[in-house]
Amino acid sequence: MNGGRSVPAAVLRAVHEALRFDRSRVSARAGLVAAIPVAGMLALGTAIGQPVAAVTLAAGAMLGGVAWRAAGPDYPPAGTMAAALLGLGTATVAGSATGRYPWLHLTLLIVLCLGAGLLVSIGRRGGVPGTQSIIAYVVFGRFPQPLGQALTLAGLVVGGGLVQAAFSTLVGLPPAWRLQRQAVADAYRRLAALAGGPQVSSVPAAGALDEAESKLTAPTLLGDPALMTLSSLVEEGRRIRLELIALRTPAGSTAQSGTVTPTGPAASVLSAVAAAVEDPRRGAQGAVEAAARALDRDWPADGNRH
Repeated sequence: MNGGRSVPAAVLRAVHEALRFDRSRVSARAGLVAAIPVAGMLALGTAIGQPVAAVTLAAGAMLGGVAWRAAGPDYPPAGTMAAALLGLGTATVAGSATGRYPWLHLTLLIVLCLGAGLLVSIGRRGGVPGTQSIIAYVVFGRFPQPLGQALTLAGLVVGGGLVQAAFSTLVGLPPAWRLQRQAVADAYRRLAALAGGPQVSSVPAAGALDEAESKLTAPTLLGDPALMTLSSLVEEGRRIRLELIALRTPAGSTAQSGTVTPTGPAASVLSAVAAAVEDPRRGAQGAVEAAARALDRDWPADGNRH
């Protein structure tokens, strides 16, 4: 009986989640960035008198944009977009080349659906390329072509997708860098609040560090030293959070009895780090150095320092 009542409840929760609209995910700028390559491909193909090529290029750019914006992050996910383009090209060739053989076409469609379903298990980075591949297979399978022409068709689709990926990465990454710095800065402000307030919960700091880490998972074309530095700050922030928690425990308080507690000066250092991360100017870096010197002065490095 209990199991029977739990099924409708689970269904209602699933429907509620499906109908929920997260307004925070709406970004007019990101939508415009994703739409410009689509319009550009249409305009280019039309200008050279190739309307079919124009539509095909635009379709590739559109599907590449969907790989980014469909419930995706604020920044272009280069890895997901690259995997989607690979799936688009392969599925376009397979769908167009087998479209004239219904039995083979349907057999490959079953295999593709099975593979796409399995990819969902690894999250969005697997689900998006799988879904895009099925779309390309079904759509371009409606236009059977010999293998050579199917390869040409796939080249146009992938070409439009590459334009989308390149444009969105070049234009969309600068705001992403700012968002990443802001996320790390917010995490350090939470750590500063944790250090400065004995009654402040450590949960917000943990959540802010997780949020910063999620924003730093965007792959870069080359190893970006700034991104690596921010990642190191997040890892260091996790260690600082644990140390602050330890200092607030009875054992930590006993160990610090008779000495100047480091949490107050540490809060100033953490706040200065947050300001420097968000606005990395020389003045902000000087504030970090000044706060660190004050910490060394107020909490001398003797036997009581951990």
